[in-house]
Amino acid sequence: MKQSILVLVVVFGLIGLMSNSGGRGLVGGPATTAPGESGQFCGSTGCHSSGSFSPKLDIVINNSDGEIVNEYIPGEEYTVSVEINAVGNPSRYGFQIVSLRDANNASVNNFIDIPDFAHDIELFGRQYVEHDMPLPFSTIPLSWRAPDSGTGDVAFYAAGNAVNGNGSPSGDGADKTMVVLKEGLNTSVSEETLVSFKVHPNPANNIIYINTENDFHQLQIFDSTGKLVMNTSDKTIDVSALDQGMYFMKMAGKNGSHKIERLVKI
Repeated sequence: MKQSILVLVVVFGLIGLMSNSGGRGLVGGPATTAPGESGQFCGSTGCHSSGSFSPKLDIVINNSDGEIVNEYIPGEEYTVSVEINAVGNPSRYGFQIVSLRDANNASVNNFIDIPDFAHDIELFGRQYVEHDMPLPFSTIPLSWRAPDSGTGDVAFYAAGNAVNGNGSPSGDGADKTMVVLKEGLNTSVSEETLVSFKVHPNPANNIIYINTENDFHQLQIFDSTGKLVMNTSDKTIDVSALDQGMYFMKMAGKNGSHKIERLVKI
C-alpha cells in the first residue's frame, strides 16, 4: 500500500529474514523493537545475527533545505534516512521503519511517496516501511510529512542489516536504533485558522492572565531555543520560576487551530 502522504513519532525497523528476502513484515510480525512489538529483531532471533560487518544504525532527519534537524514543524516534509554503517564489504542491506507518538506509542502513519525499492504495510494499525529486496546501497532516504500541531514528539524506531548475499543468514550482521524528533513551533499558520488570546501584564514578573474568548485545551510556553517549559490549561499562570528572557506562548484551540504570542519575563 503506497500512500500519497506521510511524522515522531516514526520508527525504523530491521527486516529481511534472509539475505535475499523481502521485508520481515510480509512473513511475520514487525521487527523494529518498537513498544508493543515482541522486542525481537533480525539480530536477536538468529536471522542475520552472526555478527559480521558490525553494522551500526543511524537515523538522520533533514529538512527541505538539507539541514539536519532534531525538531519538526507541523505539516512540513522531511527526509528521514536510515544509514547502515558497516565494516568490510557487505553485498546488500535491508531495513524496516515505523513512526510513533513518543507520549503514547500511537501510530503516526505519515510516510509518503514510498520509493520503488520499498513498500509500506499496515501492522497493528501502524504504517511500517521496509525493503522489497536486498538493497545495494546503505543509506535509505524516505519522505515523511510532519503531523498536525499538538501531536507531540515523534519517536522513530529502526532496524537494519548488512548481508553477504550467500542466500543464508550466516555471516551477516544487524543493528537497531531509535531517535526522537521534537515538535517545534509553527509560526506560518494563516490568521484565518488561529484562535485569539492576549496575555497581560507583558512584560511580566510573577502572575500573568490570559484573555481569550475561545475554548482552548492547552497553553504551552517555550523558551527561545524551542524547549517546552510549561504546559497548562489555566488562564491564570505563575511564571515567577522562569528565567528572565523571551518566551513563546502557543494556545491550541479545541477546533485544532492555534496561535503564538511572545512573552517577556523580567
